[in-house]
Amino acid sequence: LSIYECFSGDPALVREMKLATRDRFEEALQAYFRKDISKAIELLAELVAEFPEDLTANHFLGKARQQHNGPDDGWSGVEIVQEK
Repeated sequence: LSIYECFSGDPALVREMKLATRDRFEEALQAYFRKDISKAIELLAELVAEFPEDLTANHFLGKARQQHNGPDDGWSGVEIVQEK
């Protein structure tokens, strides 16, 4: 699964921070999708504490916290968005 985020239109500071934290964010997403929810929460919480303006990290932190007791057997982490 690949996730792409277009942030070229973000303010310069936000772009710089997203680039600086990209590797850690990708590590957090890998943990999330392999169902290592506690690791995902740990990594995402660190990112959000350092860079609260990162709405994508905030989004995934919220999703991970919803799974804090561990995801169901059929959980894939995929979110179907019905509206913009």
